[in-house]
Amino acid sequence: MHGLDCGAVGLDIVHVTRSRRSGGRKRATFHLHPAPLVPEEIVLVDGVATTSLARTFVDIARTTSFENAVVIGDCAMRRGMRREDVAVALERLHGRRGMSRARVAAEFIEPGAESPGESVSRVRMRADGWPTPTLQQEIRVGGRFVGRVDFFWKEHGVVGEFDGMVKYRSENPGAVRERFDRACLRGAAR
Repeated sequence: MHGLDCGAVGLDIVHVTRSRRSGGRKRATFHLHPAPLVPEEIVLVDGVATTSLARTFVDIARTTSFENAVVIGDCAMRRGMRREDVAVALERLHGRRGMSRARVAAEFIEPGAESPGESVSRVRMRADGWPTPTLQQEIRVGGRFVGRVDFFWKEHGVVGEFDGMVKYRSENPGAVRERFDRACLRGAAR
């Protein structure tokens, strides 16, 4: 309903939360979750009562992988979700299943990740023990803007980029390979 990037979360099951203590149900295409809801956590999206961005993120982060939670959380941050609203949602759901997982994801999400690929890249960098990069860093030489990079490790003098294959698509497959090879050579030369 919020138009968030969903990562690898399957969209074949509709999840609904009702404000009650029990009475959850699972069907092949419908999953009813009983959980407390307060009026501040309900917003209208195209006339449909929907959980707020923060509550939606926390509910998903409780029930999916860390990677999927980060993809969704980063996107929600870009769409205006505020950390303080996430903190309130986390506190309201204290003690419910999956909350430690949701807290870890909430601490990791960043609005600077501009695509699911960048979010997944950050998750994998973390898993491999890389230091935390600065996101969307402008690079200037002599005060002149040179470019903006997805990931920047100033202390190491290293930049990183995530580029999906969409950037290299063309009607001419040979041109795609040539453009990709040029981009890789430019990256190796830096």
